Amino acid sequence: MSISESKAAEVLYAAHDAWNKRDIPALLDLFDEDMTYWSSLASAGHGHETVLHGKAAFEGFLVPFRKLEGLAVPHSFRFKDGVATASVEFYVRDQATGHSHSGTFRQVLRFRGDRILRMEEYHDAARLASFLALLSSESSAS
Repeated sequence: MSISESKAAEVLYAAHDAWNKRDIPALLDLFDEDMTYWSSLASAGHGHETVLHGKAAFEGFLVPFRKLEGLAVPHSFRFKDGVATASVEFYVRDQATGHSHSGTFRQVLRFRGDRILRMEEYHDAARLASFLALLSSESSAS
């Protein structure tokens, strides 16, 4: 069963709404158990990009980001051949340091039924990595 365009849009916007509320359980409910998360942003122990398989790995990855205040707003939604794409404007701010970062990334979603099977995020990886490194260095210095 393939997902309809309207349902794909509903799932995409629900995922961003859940993330904006930092409601990790609601976010994970939108994903298939066998989900894959891919990001152009490298994270510790993940080489030149981040690839996570399964909800538990994805949840563990998200936990450190919960402390950041922020907002992600998808726009320019497109749907073709069962694949949804969107541009996402985002803003994050670390309450402890006051440092903030904003930008745009491209998101690509593939579905199994009405759940997200694969989520890909194409960030300006160098800029976002620099911001996260700044936060990491400041938290280790305090």
